[in-house]
Amino acid sequence: MVRPVRLKPREYVEVWPDEPSTYAPAEAVRRFALNLQRAIDGQSIRAVQRATDVDHITIANVLNGRSWPEVETILKLEAGLQVELLPRFSPESSTDNAQSASTNLDGLLHVRE
Repeated sequence: MVRPVRLKPREYVEVWPDEPSTYAPAEAVRRFALNLQRAIDGQSIRAVQRATDVDHITIANVLNGRSWPEVETILKLEAGLQVELLPRFSPESSTDNAQSASTNLDGLLHVRE
């Protein structure tokens, strides 16, 4: 049986994190990474690890778009850094992305041959 492969967030954009994605979940993670980068504001990733109880490798992977952050990771980072990081849904600003996400769900999983 062939296992489905999930693309990394960075694989939905040409230049991570500088260019937006048309795939809504990847765009949310890209914005999350940008917000996290701003919240870190010169701190070392190890210092953020101590403040949030999130492993430094996980933090680096999220910043670099190599992983999809789990809910627990998001909450720990927001609590430890005392800032909202995850972009919130806004019907006015996300009409195109929401439509793209609903029509592009097949793009979430790809089959490795």
